[in-house]
Amino acid sequence: MPSPSQVAGLSGEAQAKAYLRSLNYQMIEHHYTCRYGEIDLIALDCETLVFVEVKLRTNDKFGTVEESVSPAKQKKLIQTIEHFRNEHPEYLSRDYRFDLITINPKQPQPINHLTNLSLEG
Repeated sequence: MPSPSQVAGLSGEAQAKAYLRSLNYQMIEHHYTCRYGEIDLIALDCETLVFVEVKLRTNDKFGTVEESVSPAKQKKLIQTIEHFRNEHPEYLSRDYRFDLITINPKQPQPINHLTNLSLEG
């Protein structure tokens, strides 16, 4: 049985998926997992492969959303992205980027989409 935080996380990912679809992104995969880590959503924005981390927060009790993507998390994301690309050679020639979608249902605009973030692992 999923924990309350897992249920909330899945709800946030569903909202992020619906949001990306509304922007005409083509969803490729969700919850991609390998030995290095996990990526919440993988999609195509036109010809660009987009790796998306989704964070649902209602407060900053555990730090800001941006702080949650720590250097250690960034290193895992880089390794996971490279693993996905090598596992799926059909995407190797495509440009790719990392996006962060934050969801705070208590805000007037609950979805914040930060695109093309730099990962430093």
